[in-house]
Amino acid sequence: MIEKVRIHEIAKELGIASKDVLEKAIHIGFDVKSAQSVITMEQAESIATYILSGKDTLSENNKRTSLSAPFNKINIQIENLKSISSLEWSLEYTKGVHAIIAENGTGKSSLIISLAKLVQPTIYSLEFIGKGYEKTKIVFNLEKYTYTWMKQPTWSLQESNISMQKINGFFESSIHNGTRFKKIDTFQKEFDIDDSSDSIIDANEFIQINMNYILYGDRENIKKFSKLCYITAKRRRKTNNNFKQIEYKFYALKNNDTYIKEFFFSTGEYFLLSLIKFVFGFRNNKTKYTSLIIIDEIELSLHPLAQKRLMEKVNEFSQEFNLLFIFATHSLQIIENLKPSCIHYLDNQNGNCKISNPIYPNYLSSKLYIHNSFDYVFLVEDDLAKKYVEKIIRRNLNKAQMSFILLPIGGWEKIYETYQLNSTNKFYGSAKIQIVFDGDVATNTQANIKRYKSIPKLFLPFLNVEFLIVSYYQERNNMFFNLLNTYIFRDLSVLEVNIKTDTTKETKDSFKKIISEFAKYSQKSEEETVNIFIDFILEYNKNESAYKKFETKICAFIQVK
Repeated sequence: MIEKVRIHEIAKELGIASKDVLEKAIHIGFDVKSAQSVITMEQAESIATYILSGKDTLSENNKRTSLSAPFNKINIQIENLKSISSLEWSLEYTKGVHAIIAENGTGKSSLIISLAKLVQPTIYSLEFIGKGYEKTKIVFNLEKYTYTWMKQPTWSLQESNISMQKINGFFESSIHNGTRFKKIDTFQKEFDIDDSSDSIIDANEFIQINMNYILYGDRENIKKFSKLCYITAKRRRKTNNNFKQIEYKFYALKNNDTYIKEFFFSTGEYFLLSLIKFVFGFRNNKTKYTSLIIIDEIELSLHPLAQKRLMEKVNEFSQEFNLLFIFATHSLQIIENLKPSCIHYLDNQNGNCKISNPIYPNYLSSKLYIHNSFDYVFLVEDDLAKKYVEKIIRRNLNKAQMSFILLPIGGWEKIYETYQLNSTNKFYGSAKIQIVFDGDVATNTQANIKRYKSIPKLFLPFLNVEFLIVSYYQERNNMFFNLLNTYIFRDLSVLEVNIKTDTTKETKDSFKKIISEFAKYSQKSEEETVNIFIDFILEYNKNESAYKKFETKICAFIQVK
C-alpha cells in the first residue's frame, strides 16, 4: 500500500498555513482541492522542496534516477543521532531473521528507526522531532546510489538527482512512540457493527491458526481467535461539507452477541494481528523481491512462551514468504531461539558504535542485563509509570548497590498473568518481583478480588500520569503554568488544547494533545516533554504524604533505608 499524506499534515510539518501548501500543490500541477486532499509521499517531498527552496522537483523527475526494488545489501551510516556519534552497519538484503541486541541507551532504537525510512517514508518526521538533530546525518548506500538524509529544517534528501522510493514492508516502533494506533480513524473505532447490513465473514484460517498458536500454543481448550471475523462496513461520513459513503474494512472478535474490534485488542494482540495480516498478504507471493519487516522491541506485551512461539513462526514466515525481519530485543527467550549468525551486538563506546556478528547467546548473557540477572523486577502498566517509578529508584540508588529493571506489561490483568506465569516458569530467575499499578486500579473491584489478595502490589499515589497532567492543565495550576512559561516564551493561549475528561480515552487524548502542543512551541521532543512533566510531578508533590509513603515503600522493597 502506498503511503499517503494530507495537505494539512504537510503544512503542520513545515509550520505554515494549509492554504499556502495547497496553493503550491496546485501550482505544481497536483489534483488537490482542499487541506484534506491526499497525495503520495513522493509528491509531498516535491511540495516541501518547492516551498523550502523554490525548486520545482516534479518537472525534473524525468531526469532523476529512482531506487529500483531489488538490491543486494543494505548499508547505513549514522552520525550524531542521540547517543550515536558514528555507526556503520551492512546486511545482506535477503530473506532471513536478524536481531539487534544492545544495552539500554546505546542507540539500538535509533538504528531501528533510521532503517525504517526504507519502508515508512514519514518516520523521521514522526520520531526525530524538535531540537538536537542539526548535525545528524543518516546515509544509505544501496547498490550504486547514495541517499543522505538531514534535517534542514525538515528532513530531506540531500542528493538532487535521486529519489528514494519506499520498499514494500512493515514497521512497528515501541509502545510509547509506536505506530500501532496512530492511523486509526476514531469514527471507525466507535460505530457499531450491524449484522444485518455489514459483510461479516470468518477471518482466513491462516490468521486464526497463527494467532491462536503464538498466543496460546497447542492448548485445545483455548482457541479464542477461531472466532475472528473480517468485516466490511459502509457508513455515511461528512467530508468537505459533503456526505459520502465510505467503506471500512477491519477485523473483530465475536464475543457472544457482540464484536470486539481489533482496535480494542490488547497491545500484544493488536501488534501480533498487524504482523500476521502483513505476512498473510505474501502467502501467494511469487515475486523474487524480498519484503522488509522492521520491529523495535518485538517482545513487548507478549509473555515469554508466546515470544518463543513467535520466533518459531517468524523463522518459518521468512523462508516461506521471502521476508527479511530486522528487530531489536532484550528477551532471553527470543535470543535463545536465534542462530549466532542472526544476532548482531551493538557496542557503544562514548558514541562510537560497533556492531559485531555472529554472536552466541551465552556470550550476550555476560554482556547484557537480561531479565533473570536482575536483583529486582518491577512490573508496571505502561511507559509513563515506568518513567515515574524509575526516577524514584534512581534518586535513591546512591544508598544501595543493586540492579533492577522496570517492565511495562499493559493493563492490570496482564500484570497479574505475568506475575503468576513467573511463579511457575521463573523466567525472571531469582529476582524479587514488585507489581506497581496505576492508582485507578486501587478502586477497581475486579482487580482486588480474593484470588489476587495475596499478591504483593503497590499503587501510584495518583490515578495515572495522564490524568494528573491533564488536571494540572485544566485547573490552570500556577506552578504547572509557570513550568510551561519557562519553556514557551509566548502567550500560552497559542496552545490549542481542548480538554475532555469524561472517559479514559478522552483524558489520554487530552494528555497527548498537551504533550504535542508543548513539544511544538518549546522545540522539545515529545520524549523530552514527558520527562519534564514527570520531573514536575515529583518535585511538586515531594512533601505530600501519599507520595512520600509510596517512595518509602519502594525503598523498603529494594532494601534502602
